[in-house]
Amino acid sequence: MKKYLILVALFFVGIFAQAQSKIALIVAIGNYEPNGGWSSISSQNDVPLIKAALIKQGFLDKDILVISDAAATKDGIMNAIKTHLIGKSTKDGIAVFHYSGHGQQIMDDNGDEIDGYDEALVSYNAKVRYQPGVYTGQNHIRDEELGAQMDILRTKLGKKGNVMVILDACHSGTGTRGGGKHRGTDKPLESDGYAETVKDKKADNNGVSANPHSSDKMASMVGFFGASPHELNYETEDEKGNGVGSLSYAFSRVFANADKNSTYRGLFDKIKVEMSGFAPRQTPQAEGDLDYSILGGKIAGKLDYFKVEKWNGDKEVVINGGELLGLFTNTKVAFYAIDTKDVSKAKPKATGIVTSSTFTNSVVTLDAPLDKNAALGSWIFVTEKNYGSLEIKVKLEVSNEALKNAILAEFANYPFIKTVKDGASDIIVDEGNTHSRGSQIKLTSANDAILLEETVNSNIALTAASVVEKVKSFSQASYIRGLDVTDAKMDVTFEFIPIEVVTEGDKVKEKSRGDIKSKIDETGVMTFKAEEAYKIKITNNGTKPLYFSIIDIQPDNVINLVVPNANTGRLPLDYRINPGETKELGDDDIIVFYPPTGNEVFKLIATETPLDLSSIITTRGESSRGDKDANPFSVLFSESYKTGGSRGPKMPNVPQGSANVYSVTFKIVE
Repeated sequence: MKKYLILVALFFVGIFAQAQSKIALIVAIGNYEPNGGWSSISSQNDVPLIKAALIKQGFLDKDILVISDAAATKDGIMNAIKTHLIGKSTKDGIAVFHYSGHGQQIMDDNGDEIDGYDEALVSYNAKVRYQPGVYTGQNHIRDEELGAQMDILRTKLGKKGNVMVILDACHSGTGTRGGGKHRGTDKPLESDGYAETVKDKKADNNGVSANPHSSDKMASMVGFFGASPHELNYETEDEKGNGVGSLSYAFSRVFANADKNSTYRGLFDKIKVEMSGFAPRQTPQAEGDLDYSILGGKIAGKLDYFKVEKWNGDKEVVINGGELLGLFTNTKVAFYAIDTKDVSKAKPKATGIVTSSTFTNSVVTLDAPLDKNAALGSWIFVTEKNYGSLEIKVKLEVSNEALKNAILAEFANYPFIKTVKDGASDIIVDEGNTHSRGSQIKLTSANDAILLEETVNSNIALTAASVVEKVKSFSQASYIRGLDVTDAKMDVTFEFIPIEVVTEGDKVKEKSRGDIKSKIDETGVMTFKAEEAYKIKITNNGTKPLYFSIIDIQPDNVINLVVPNANTGRLPLDYRINPGETKELGDDDIIVFYPPTGNEVFKLIATETPLDLSSIITTRGESSRGDKDANPFSVLFSESYKTGGSRGPKMPNVPQGSANVYSVTFKIVE
């Protein structure tokens, strides 16, 4: 009888395990076949990021297959999809396909593309150029080929299954003068004269040629893409300066921190916020069942605490969280008894500071000795979080020695500016074009945004100062864009309400309103036209009465204060919202968008006390000097302006519970 019961138990355990199968395939091609014509990229560095994020969310190492470089031929990739991703998946399970490599548009071979081009993944043995009778795209993986395999996978998983596709490649691109790597080419694979035949066709979107709602017997599917088909998809750098895919980096950080209630739309919104910090010119896209729970809710979810992974001694331990989960150097932590629910009512066993971190773990140096058993028997909570530094890399290519020396002299006053000669940089400074009025100075970001282009002043010190101001502005905006301060007790969100306005005297009033859903396209991108008007609706989902401010970071790195608006005469203390309350801002706070066009970010900062960011912006950080009672977020924001002196690029910590930042990204078009 016992034997029978054991067999029955094992049978049901096997059924349960099958129903919860989590299978992943990671394809990373950084070094292509030498005669293919493709440049080397940093795809291999994406692998540990994606793998670590998947493992954090319940995937087992044995169920994650990685194929790279020479193994990732077209046959190798398609075979891995069939034997691993499809072959090992089970009914009601989940599957993830991640690709890091080059992407290219290729002439449509069956007339199913609106713009005349298929989007394609570039396998190891694919060629960059079309050669009649020799190479016509046979080793590219077209979107419909990948889509067909995804449909087979989705059918096997069934309607309760879930598929996620992440493609960190671009379908167009050019070299960047800043030295950053791009994943793709601006030259489609096409025969001579083909471009002329499709020049008037409408632009198409990304995709894997699979309808997410094609059958009620299929698993749901969502795809994430690093950029639109006609944008560059640049690499960025991780905290150690290693080249990584911008989408892979953002996805891994966001996915690892997702909880069981998160939706794909929420995940995508956070990916956009992350990428707005280090890839502001790209427009990441998403397609599919965005309002579904991530992987059907079958994820581990983010823990609020960490544990000791290795005890190095009574004053040093390694914990199981790193940069992936936002633990950067100088972050402060405290050790509490296991099962501690409210750290505000408990006394810590010990405190410490993160002295070094990798993507997956951190070394913590303790303030006082803690024995091994006490350390291993602790939950570790973050008490003060550090959000990295302002450091910016600049490549200086100026032949005018006097001007070059003047710029370097200015740079020397700001330790966060690091000049580099080789490799990638955030900004490149050169002399632009020479014309009749004299030479130019030009600043270009790594993703080809022109930050400054002006005639060199006869007083070169003024030009050098102008260069430094633009570099400082770029650094600050990049830092603030990526700032993510969260606290569930202070969870305040907002949404836009499209309106038409009418002018009555010197007042602008609402005439009618529309639906914000009409501003979100099928790829999940929110797009506003210049001169359109909007109101803002605020909701306090937290448990405390709070004050809120909203800042705007424009595509050209200008930072504005949206709320409180100085023109209304209202003060920070007027913008208060109670727990559970939803309020809509009035006609005095109507927003009208204007150029410059591009990707823009609004950030709502919620705090327990009124936050006067207006004076900080007006005085460029000077107003908070010596104010010991200032909110820690206002100190952080102020310090982002004060980038000189011996302090260098290091930024202050933000204690837990001092603020919550909610971000929304959108695109402004003409």
